Amino acid sequence: MKITLLSAQFRLSTANCLATVNRCSCFILLILLVLSCKEKESLPGNGHILSFALQTVTATSINIDESTGRIQIAVAYGTVLNALSADIQISPSATIVPSGSVLQDFSRPVSYTVTAANGSKKVYTVMVSSAQQPAAQILGFSKESLRAGETLLISGKDFGSFGLAINAMLKNVQGQEFAIPSELIDSSHVRLTIPVSIDPAAYFVKIIKNKLETVSTQTIMVRIPAPEITAVKVHNILQGDSLVVAGSYIVPALHVYQLILVGEQGTYSLPSAAAQNGKLSFAVGTDIKAGLYTASLLQYVRVSHW
Repeated sequence: MKITLLSAQFRLSTANCLATVNRCSCFILLILLVLSCKEKESLPGNGHILSFALQTVTATSINIDESTGRIQIAVAYGTVLNALSADIQISPSATIVPSGSVLQDFSRPVSYTVTAANGSKKVYTVMVSSAQQPAAQILGFSKESLRAGETLLISGKDFGSFGLAINAMLKNVQGQEFAIPSELIDSSHVRLTIPVSIDPAAYFVKIIKNKLETVSTQTIMVRIPAPEITAVKVHNILQGDSLVVAGSYIVPALHVYQLILVGEQGTYSLPSAAAQNGKLSFAVGTDIKAGLYTASLLQYVRVSHW
């Protein structure tokens, strides 16, 4: 009886062991099935965009986010984004609508739908962002010193292509700023006109492009304008008389003036005898022959000045 019980107990133990093995086998099989399903779901053959690029455009970065279905592309400032096609690689046996060859306006989000072989669909949204507009760069001036009333050509980079977007100012060492006329020549050149009302001094040049400001590291020297004759007191004079001339930008404290007479009888230089209230008096010598003359002012620096 004891031997029989031990035999029965042994057989029972064997059965329990077989049951345990069967349970373990089922559990392992279940794990394999689950892993197999997950691996199958993650295969690209189910319908995904594997790569995306814009034709004729060099992107600085491209990121495909599978979790959100977003494709983010960064491009340089000023890149034209309308009417572009795309190079798109998708999973095998999948289809995409619309096709990458269809021209799109990527200045706004564009959506693509990928359909897998099993009929499942996934929508991707492409969003393209342009880099921020760069500020203008001032690289040099056509001259370092000029008179008020003259023009100055600035060379640089990124001045843009829209003239109304460019504004210019002169900034003195005290920080005061003065708006001046500007003309955009091309993306690397701007012409400035220095108003005659600007005081002689050293100035930095500020260029403003769409609210982006750039100030030059070097200064320009603005000198007083060349004198201009605005009126002659008498038009018919005799030898030995005085000719009184009124003009603009006449500064006797800083400059010495000569009146140059040019006519058919010759050219004569008359030194100024007196200067007061913007007027200059010149003595007409007896050596000057009678005739019709054109008068112009010649200016010499009396003291050092910008």
